[in-house]
Amino acid sequence: MKKVEFNSIWAKISIGFMIILVPIFILGYMSQKLAADELKQQTIQSTMSTIHQTSKNVDNIMTSIQELYKQISVDPRFQMYLASNFQALSDYDQHKKNSDMEDIFIEYANTNLYISKIILLVDEKKYVFPHTNGSSMSRDHMIHYIQQAAWYKDAVDKKGKLGWVGRHTEIDELFHSDDLIRDYAMSAVGMVKNYPVKKEMGILVFNINPINIRRVLEGVHLGSNSEVHLISPDGRDIYLRSRDNKMIMTMENTFNNEELLNATDKKGFSYEDYHGKKHLMIYESIGDTGYMVVGLIPESHLMQSSKKIKNLTYGLIFFIGLLVIIIGFYIVPRSISNRINVLIQKMIKVEQGDLVITQTIDSNDEIGIIDRHFNKMVKKLEALIQDNYVKQLKKREAELNALQFQINPHFLYNTLEIMNAIASVHKCYAICDISENLGEMFRYSISSDTSDFVNLSDELSHIKNYINIQKVRFGDRFEVYYDIEEGIEETKVLKFILQPIVENAMTHGFSKDMEKGFLEIAAFRDKHKLIIQVLDDGCGMDKDEVIRLNKAINEGTESLFSGDKSIGLKNVNMRIKLAYGQQYGIYLFSGENEGTRVIYTLPICEEYLLDDNKRIKE
Repeated sequence: MKKVEFNSIWAKISIGFMIILVPIFILGYMSQKLAADELKQQTIQSTMSTIHQTSKNVDNIMTSIQELYKQISVDPRFQMYLASNFQALSDYDQHKKNSDMEDIFIEYANTNLYISKIILLVDEKKYVFPHTNGSSMSRDHMIHYIQQAAWYKDAVDKKGKLGWVGRHTEIDELFHSDDLIRDYAMSAVGMVKNYPVKKEMGILVFNINPINIRRVLEGVHLGSNSEVHLISPDGRDIYLRSRDNKMIMTMENTFNNEELLNATDKKGFSYEDYHGKKHLMIYESIGDTGYMVVGLIPESHLMQSSKKIKNLTYGLIFFIGLLVIIIGFYIVPRSISNRINVLIQKMIKVEQGDLVITQTIDSNDEIGIIDRHFNKMVKKLEALIQDNYVKQLKKREAELNALQFQINPHFLYNTLEIMNAIASVHKCYAICDISENLGEMFRYSISSDTSDFVNLSDELSHIKNYINIQKVRFGDRFEVYYDIEEGIEETKVLKFILQPIVENAMTHGFSKDMEKGFLEIAAFRDKHKLIIQVLDDGCGMDKDEVIRLNKAINEGTESLFSGDKSIGLKNVNMRIKLAYGQQYGIYLFSGENEGTRVIYTLPICEEYLLDDNKRIKE
């Protein structure tokens, strides 16, 4: 039997995990007790915050109606109506004035979404209300009947300030119609005065649209089986039940809690019996209107959350204990094995030539130390290979430069100047243009600036000279369009990156039987990148050919002088990657009979420099 060594990492981990179980059990029990109490306090605070916001929302509604009341009171049309001598008017004129005043009230009501109707009660002749033939009382008796109501007298006593009341028999009697009665949830009542004579004339009644009250109450989310109430000073109750989302606002519905209605505190909470069950009641008054917002949450709902926490905590303690045993004897050994496997996989990838490190082992034990030293070794190996790769690229570039300079460009440029002069003397202007364009191309290639980087505008001028010469050769077989974003002309780019691609488009893109081809050269900024596109509408390529060319210019290792039509593409792509980095270069998109699009991706350069490694600063 193998002897257990208590100094081994296996023994220490196992003992440590077992010791952890004891405080876990103690902390679990204490935490569920504290969490249950904290949850109850958070629920109370959250509900109080919700009720407070609802109170503010209703207060805003009431404030807007108070402002509307003030506007109507001082409206010259309204004051003229109050000052009118109805005794001297015919019945028709009286009716006309009442009708005009009703139109003015409708106009005002339309400016406030919370109002369903505005009612005016002055005397038996001056009135605006939807009195129907179904009423049991005449008009003058109706007005006298309303004037005896307590809320009417209270409105007169307030002298210019609105009073708020719930549903009342006297207001319902004005309508005597179920449809009209359902059209309001509560009312604002204010005394009106004829200001020129300083005489109190009657009252204005603003009926509040129940739809908007419902929207305010619907915004209160207190949980299942909860209710939110809007209670008037005399106990008229409007409330929304969460279980069926139904709003109750009948005139008979009152909130029977005298202690709450007479409370001096503006807000607070308590536990009350409601419909035979204990509820958490949270309330807050709405300004000085006498109205109150009340939220009722069943205590059983609060206990459900506490029970869930208790059950969850005990369940977690059980599973944590089980996990500790599993981790101590299974997970930890497996994690060690997994890290060793990571090292093995990295070694296999290096053996296969993949020197990109995508995963590291972040630890300070022996496995972590081995991984860090292995990573350093791979990076050094990659640096050596990269150094050799750069040297090979420079060798290829030197070979290309050797070919370019086999003919003395200065001699050719001077010869073209002579040809241009002779053609001008003999009025052979076509030859003048060709020699001038070709001369500009040679001037561009032998520029005294030894840098490989030029402004984008210079590279575009060079390609325009090349295209002008090709147009002499091909005539009107193709048209060229330029779409260059304003402000990027001074961006630095490599020399001679456009001509090989444009030459490919003319040589391979336009078939002989095409009547006319179109070529577009576009350049624009994309964040910190410069995007150049060369597009033609030629014969295009099939999918396999596009894949082969993209692979050849990005992955091919054959000589640049192999004779393949992708030589120019590979040369440009290789120079871009060497100058800017592997994330930049060119890519082809094409379809058979759909033309070809070549996209350059380059960095936007603030400044450029050329050193032994052709690095460029972005």
